[in-house]
Amino acid sequence: MNDPLSPQDESVAARRTRVLARMATSRSALRAENQAEVDSEGPLSAQSRTAVGAQFAHASPLTTFLASPNAPIVAALLVGSVILGPRRVIIAAAVPLLRAAIGRAVRDMATR
Repeated sequence: MNDPLSPQDESVAARRTRVLARMATSRSALRAENQAEVDSEGPLSAQSRTAVGAQFAHASPLTTFLASPNAPIVAALLVGSVILGPRRVIIAAAVPLLRAAIGRAVRDMATR
């Protein structure tokens, strides 16, 4: 076996040097693999480099909305409006908004 000194006999600096050497070897191997993959692919279009990414390039607005974090809230409002009726849903949504707005206005007036 190619066993260097035991961990107790080896200094911290020597262990660190050995670990850094292994990391450098792994890093260079990964870079070589990734460079080979990049070279094999064609040049990227401007659209695939956007922040939206290629997976949403041809997505419909409905698909994009369903992937958003607000979809369950809107779905609950729609189901509630079907069950309760639009008037009750609007009232149920407006009351907390009005309370917050009135509370904020009163707090602002009190701090003046």
